[in-house]
Amino acid sequence: MWLPVVAVCMSGCVSLKMPEVTGVSNLRLTDLSKDMSIQFDLGLKNPNSFGVTLKSMKTEILLADSVVASVGLRHKQRLAAGQKHNSLLR
Repeated sequence: MWLPVVAVCMSGCVSLKMPEVTGVSNLRLTDLSKDMSIQFDLGLKNPNSFGVTLKSMKTEILLADSVVASVGLRHKQRLAAGQKHNSLLR
């Protein structure tokens, strides 16, 4: 009877670490004649001992302290424990 209670208490003690950005690659600028589109691969690493799902991620690109673009994930991204992965941001 105590085992489920102990398991719940122990699982609540695990600290969640945020995924780490490991780099940016494959920067692409498209549609320069109309609305410019920026795409790039963002390297991510899950430092946790368990898998996590990124539901959303957004960032802004600044030039001379002015926002020139906003990019983010288009789909959920699953990262296994300790996994490194490149995700396309648009």
